[in-house]
Amino acid sequence: MAIERMFRHLFGVDGLRHVDSRVVAVFVARWLTDFIVNRIRGGVEYAYLARP
Repeated sequence: MAIERMFRHLFGVDGLRHVDSRVVAVFVARWLTDFIVNRIRGGVEYAYLARP
């Protein structure tokens, strides 16, 4: 998974071997995914509603 690879790069290979680190990584990845999806959805809705 790309998100896990990104966190391995940020925290090092041994950083994600602990269960707590993996839980935090999963929560951050889910939050980041929701944030990006909501931004895209908001932009699409704005573009759709801004049409004459």
